[in-house]
Amino acid sequence: MMENVNIRGYMHIDIGLFDNIITFGGSPERLSLGEALLRFIYADLKSLDHRTHFSIEDFQFVHPYFTCCDAIWQKAFIENLKHPQNIIGIPQLSDLRELQTQYTSLLLELYNQSGGYNEQHFTEVLRNGEWFLNSDCFSRISVHIRNAEEASLCTEEFFVSSFQDCLFIEFAELLKRKVVFKTCKNCGRLFIPKRSNMDYCPRIYSPDGKTCSEVGYTQTFARNVKNDELLLAYTRAYKAHYARMTKPRKKTANMTREEFDAWYQEAKRKLEQARAGLLDPEAFKAWLKE
Repeated sequence: MMENVNIRGYMHIDIGLFDNIITFGGSPERLSLGEALLRFIYADLKSLDHRTHFSIEDFQFVHPYFTCCDAIWQKAFIENLKHPQNIIGIPQLSDLRELQTQYTSLLLELYNQSGGYNEQHFTEVLRNGEWFLNSDCFSRISVHIRNAEEASLCTEEFFVSSFQDCLFIEFAELLKRKVVFKTCKNCGRLFIPKRSNMDYCPRIYSPDGKTCSEVGYTQTFARNVKNDELLLAYTRAYKAHYARMTKPRKKTANMTREEFDAWYQEAKRKLEQARAGLLDPEAFKAWLKE
């Protein structure tokens, strides 16, 4: 059994001076700033709840820190999962879940209500978020220029001594560099958009491997139709009229392309009027059935 001592999980972190690339320890994996933090807050820790045997590789999906930090800390962390003790600096799964909740709540409060980067709003939120201030410390050691001809290899090097500090330094750099998060309109999770007009994240969403960005607009439209009585009636009528043009039938009045286009433009105009209260909704639905 381990003694109840303060065990530090030391690790170097490099963050690009002129790009938002972060690397952890000696790992060759280059991540976009914020990617590791998001990976952590959405990691499925419940999958580890009923394990009786652990290895440090079991935590690869949680955060790079676990496989890149000090080897002595890694050994103590795994041993403490098997035989829990109150050891300073060694978190339990319950501690990780609490950090997940805290950072998720903090990011949602920062970005969902501000509609972007709002320093006044951020200051107010951070003033109430004293939980992430702790007695541990990290320090910037130096600035590295690995290759003077490549600006992307100019990095700030930080030295952290705990997983909490590892999360905090990434969070602090995100704020300092004014990186903006958005909530995916499909899965509801936070992501960092590459363009300001992106509404859907690149995470895998469906069993066939499609991402939220690939299926998002279709999913959102389907939900809107389901919750919008007028749009639902319009969509049904559109499909019926389109079929009259593309699949001629003997017992049904068919439509030419010109007739369908004229109907389509009129239907859109009436839908907007009905939504604005300029046309009686029931009259609009009756017209769609004509």
